[in-house]
Amino acid sequence: MAELVLEQRFATTVVTQGRTLTLVGGGDPLLARTPGDPADYPIRADIVTLAKETAASLRRRGDARRPVNLAYDATLFTGPAENPFWRADYVSDDIVSPISALWVDEGISADGFDRVDDPAADAAAAFAGALRNQGIRVEGDARTARAPARARELASVSSPPVSQIAEFVLEVSDNEGAEVLAHHVGLSVLGEGSFAGGVQGVRQTLAELGVLFGGAVIRDGSGLSRQNRLRAGTLLMVLRLAARSDRPDLRAALTGLPVGGFTGSLTFRFDQAPPAGVATDQSGTPLAFVLAADRVRERNTLDAQQDIDNLAAALGACRCSR
Repeated sequence: MAELVLEQRFATTVVTQGRTLTLVGGGDPLLARTPGDPADYPIRADIVTLAKETAASLRRRGDARRPVNLAYDATLFTGPAENPFWRADYVSDDIVSPISALWVDEGISADGFDRVDDPAADAAAAFAGALRNQGIRVEGDARTARAPARARELASVSSPPVSQIAEFVLEVSDNEGAEVLAHHVGLSVLGEGSFAGGVQGVRQTLAELGVLFGGAVIRDGSGLSRQNRLRAGTLLMVLRLAARSDRPDLRAALTGLPVGGFTGSLTFRFDQAPPAGVATDQSGTPLAFVLAADRVRERNTLDAQQDIDNLAAALGACRCSR
């Protein structure tokens, strides 16, 4: 199978056969419900734009006045939508969305407060509404169905490239986005876009890059499973590999990391720690480090977080290369 490459994009398409339009999910983790700010990074594809292009294609074909039926196809990914190794309440308590090859806003409801039970059906309903706003008559509710093999493509929107998606996922610690990317790794390496395929694809890819696992247990792409076991040294090997000048294809694994006190999931970290550079000591020498705390009691969480921040800051403040 071909490897997942930096500039690869994931297309969400609309195909037609007879009076039926089928919305086909291509596994775009960042597909949005509505257009975003053009200044945002990365720039996301969205359902409204797809509906506009679909309506324009129907008009060019002279079919815009005919009522249509709508189906949706999320079969690119296989297996369960919930990881069997996750805690049982992760999805039911809206901690994480069911993973799907077709969704909008990562399965977040239109009001922005809850995660929907069926992200693909929610995306199809949003698309139907957007089509109606374009003057297209959509009959009834959308139904799930595999796209016909000989259906003709009407319209398509594409995700940002994989490199930008990876940067975004790392910067904001996006669990759902990480799971979708892992499913794509499974598709690329093994032809299986599932939790199991993603795990095996990631392990096989890293092993081919020379990363040693040392008895690691990997259950998902996000790290949400409490059964995951990974040595700090394994993560350190990945960081060093991504930093090599001869591996520009892995650079997004570094450029996407959040900066303490500045970006993403670390925006509000290092607020009490000494000023420091991130992974660069006072001599300008790049440092790779992994800090983690395990089995911390809940009442000690903030203290453990502060200790980790202080350790990282101390590394940035030292002259470790002397």
